[in-house]
Order: sequence, then structure tokens, then C-alpha cells
Amino acid sequence: MKRTLWIGGLAVLGIVLVGGAGFALRGIVGGNNAYVLVPVERGDLEQSVFVTGTVEPANEVELGFDQSGRVSSLRVAVGDEVRAGQRLATLSQSQLVAQLQEALGGVDAAIADLEQAQANLTREEILLDKQRTGNREEEIRIAQRDVLNARAVLTQAESSVAITEEQSDANIAANYQAAHSAMTDAADDTKNALIELTDIQDTYFAANNTDAKRIENDKAAAIFLLFSRSNGGSMSKLAVSGLSGGLYDRVLATQTDNTDPGDDLTQMIQAVESTFSAFDNIGIDSTFASADITTISTQKSLLTTALSNLRDASSDITTQLATNNANVASAEQTLITAQNTLASAEEELQLLEAGSRIEDISSQEAVVASAEATVRAREAAVRQQEARASRIRAELGETTITAPFSGIVTEVDTSIGESALSGTPVITLIAAGGNEVEAFVPEINIGLVAEGQEARMEFESFPDQELFGSVSNIDPAETIDDGLASYGITIQFTEEDERIRPGMTADIRLIVEAQKDVLSLPLYAIQRLGEATGVYTLDERGRRVFVPVELGLQGDNGRIEVDGINEETLVVTDP
Repeated sequence: MKRTLWIGGLAVLGIVLVGGAGFALRGIVGGNNAYVLVPVERGDLEQSVFVTGTVEPANEVELGFDQSGRVSSLRVAVGDEVRAGQRLATLSQSQLVAQLQEALGGVDAAIADLEQAQANLTREEILLDKQRTGNREEEIRIAQRDVLNARAVLTQAESSVAITEEQSDANIAANYQAAHSAMTDAADDTKNALIELTDIQDTYFAANNTDAKRIENDKAAAIFLLFSRSNGGSMSKLAVSGLSGGLYDRVLATQTDNTDPGDDLTQMIQAVESTFSAFDNIGIDSTFASADITTISTQKSLLTTALSNLRDASSDITTQLATNNANVASAEQTLITAQNTLASAEEELQLLEAGSRIEDISSQEAVVASAEATVRAREAAVRQQEARASRIRAELGETTITAPFSGIVTEVDTSIGESALSGTPVITLIAAGGNEVEAFVPEINIGLVAEGQEARMEFESFPDQELFGSVSNIDPAETIDDGLASYGITIQFTEEDERIRPGMTADIRLIVEAQKDVLSLPLYAIQRLGEATGVYTLDERGRRVFVPVELGLQGDNGRIEVDGINEETLVVTDP
């Protein structure tokens, strides 16, 4: 666009250069003097610090168990949304459950002891009172009736102990029989698996390489455990088929027994594990026939089932033994209570029938004092047993991972059947919808940044659209990277945007200072004359005139705030 300006009667023919804020004029003003002119303009200025940041979840937590054990349930996968308090994973609890049952039995027994002691104290106090006041015939008849009742209760308690012991023996016998059955199935499955393994070994692992050696070692271990035969790793298929003796024969001979399998159950588990390990070490490649691949998969599945059945049988035996002990202990405690009740009733009857002497009264006072001490001791025992049960309940709680807040699962580092160590993270969770931006500001600019400062952000996923936020935190300590110091900052979004995802890169502009409706010039238009700062304008005759100005905010767009000159004044930018 061409424009003609008249300055002091002289014509100026110029080309207006439009770009950014303002424009420039180039023309001829008298003679051969040529100048580039820019106008003083009014507008807004902003000074910013530019950095690049990354979106991070505002709340991320790594979750693990507070106990070590085998994972028995896993209820989430990566990407699942969970709610606060939702159960995510659990360790095997069979042993702790058995311990809790035993502890609760101890609590019941301690309470029964306390109640017995309290009842005994009450009886002794009544007896002391009667010795002091004398006895009546009616009291003697009541005491005789109490003796008869106590004898009936004792008879019932003795019968209950016998029944409980008989039932306990029957229950554990059933568990033992189930274990023998599982061992028999496992022994047959393991021997068949070793036969199939030998066939695979002879076909694909004749070379003495690493895989062949691992398979041979696992096979040798399984054969030694199952048949008590050494050097079994290189046995032929025919030799394996004819193997007998050792654990294998003991298992087959006791397959219908209901006796404690003892260490044979543990050894059977180890034999199955070694056989499974041998199959697991088989590196299947393109040379394997499809039928052999199917055989490997089938045998691993059968061994997994056998191993699960054996472990369940072992756990069931442990649980049943604990239950039996608790039940028998409770029945025996009831028997003891009945015996003590009868003894007390008979003693009370004897005292009533004999009458009381001064020395008897003194003696009874000592008995009451002792009974009071016993009550206090039993109360302490109850508290101790309850504390033990509470501790085991707490340990049970430590075998479960629950979500501390609603969010999304981003990582799962375990699976059912794996062992988990106490304190080792196995699940990572981020809060749903809670994102923030983390960035680093060079040391030279950190003095311009403050908490609460406005931040404007652009993302490659939706360009030309700014999202707003503010600085919520500035790290107090520097971070050194390649010898350069910078400071971490955190930016919170003003409004959550569901399009934002962790890991996105943001181009950030931190607004250091802003001025509204001020006069400004391009920075290159500012000149120095001696110690003065100012600009050159043209007088009516087209001559340059120096005009002092005061400078203010320097904006991101290359312009600077000026004071001391009028709006739209044309300023010379070159000699």
C-alpha cells in the first residue's frame, strides 16, 4: 500500500510495511536523505518467560503389600478405572486365617477362664458371707441340688470332649485321605509327564546346549524326588517308563490311607515343580511339530492342576489341624470348668453341713482374696489374647491392597500365583482427571517467576488453542543437568480438560508482567545521545530532532513502553 506524507511542504512517497503491531514508512524527504519511520502506537504489552513442560498426574501412588506371600487374587488390569476403597489384589490368607481361628479360640478360652474366676469369686464371697451369718436348712438343700446339677454338667462335658475328639479325628482323616488321593493323581501325572518330556528331550535337545542342560537338570531332580534314582536326567523313554520305587511306590501304596502324609506331601509338590520347570524351560521354535507343541501345553496344564491340588490339600490340612486344636481346647476347657464347678459345689455343701468356725472364716477370707487376684490375672489374660487376635486381624488387612482414591490403573507388576515381597510396589494408580504440568526454568529467569503467576499453554494435539493455568509450586533447590542449573515448577490447570493426558508436551508462556493501553515503539527505534535515551523525529523541514523518552516494559513482541512522546508520532529508525 503506497501513502504520500507532507512534511514541512515536502512530499514523502512511502511504502507502509504492515506486520505485527504497527507499520514502517520508507521514503525520500528532501534531497537524498532517506529514512525508515515507525509510528508511536497505543496497545497492550506482555513480558513472558518461555519454557517447555510435560503433563504429569497430580496424584500418583505405587501400591504394594505390607506382608510377603503368594498372590491369590488380582482384580484389576492396566487401564481399569477403580473407586476409592475398592479391593485390587489379595495374598493367600489360609495360614493367617488358621492363626486367627486359633487366636479367637484363645480369646474364648481366656474369657471362659475369666468367667469361671468371676463365678468362683462370687461363690467364695457368698460362702464367706454365709460363714459369717450361719447356714439355714434351705441353703443346705439348695447346695445339695447344685451338686447334683454340677455332676450332670460334668457328665455332659466329658461326653462332649469325646465327641469333639472323635469328630476332629474324622475331619483330619478326610483331609489326609484327600491329600493321598491328590498325591496319587500327581504321581501318575508326573511320571507320564516325565515320559513325554523324555520324548521331547530325545527329539529336540540331543545337543549339549544351555536349554538341554536345564531340562536335563530339572528332569534329574524330579526323578530323584519321585523315584529316589540318581542321574535320571539322561534316562531314555523306556527307562523312565519302567521306573518305580521311592516316593512313587509309597504314594501308590497309601492312596486310600487316611493317615498323615507328612513329608511325602512336600516332596511330591517339589517333584511336580521340578517337572513343570523342565517343561517351562523348553524353548519352542519353528522346528517343533504341532503335535509336540500340543503335548507340551497339555502336560504343563496337567502339572499346574496337580500342583494346585497338592497345595490346596496341604493348606486344608494346616487349617483343619488348627480348627481341631481350637475345638478340642474349647471342649476341654468346658470340662475343666465343669470339674471346678462340681468341686466348688461339693465344697460349699460340706461347709454348709459342717458349719463355720472362726478359723474357717479367716481361711475363707484368704480364699476370697486369692480369688480376687485370680480374677485380675484372668482379665489381663483376656486382654493379652484379644491383642493377639487384633494383631493377626491387622496382618490379614496387610494382605489386601485397596485403592486409596478413585483413579486409573497404569501398571500391574504381578499375577496370580506369583510371590510378592513386603513393601514392593505391584500396582500403580493415578487419580482420575487430576493432571498438572511440570517444567524447568533456567536459573537466569527463575527470579521472574512466582507462585500464582499466570501460565498460558499450547499443545501439539490442539494447536492455536491456549489453555490457562497458574504456578502452584517452585522447587526450593536447583536441579543440575549437563552443568546447567534450573528450577522445577508445577503448574495447575485453571479448568480440567479431558483431552489432557499424562506425557503430553506443553509450550508454556509465563506472564511476568503486563501493561494495558500504553504507548510503545519497536526496540530498535530507541537511540542513545550521550547519556540520554530517546528517539529521533522529523521537524517541519524534514530534519532529525532528538526527543528524550522514558522507557518502561519490554514486551515479547519486540516493542518497548515509552513515555514523553505523543501517540502516532513518526520516529526515525535509521540514520
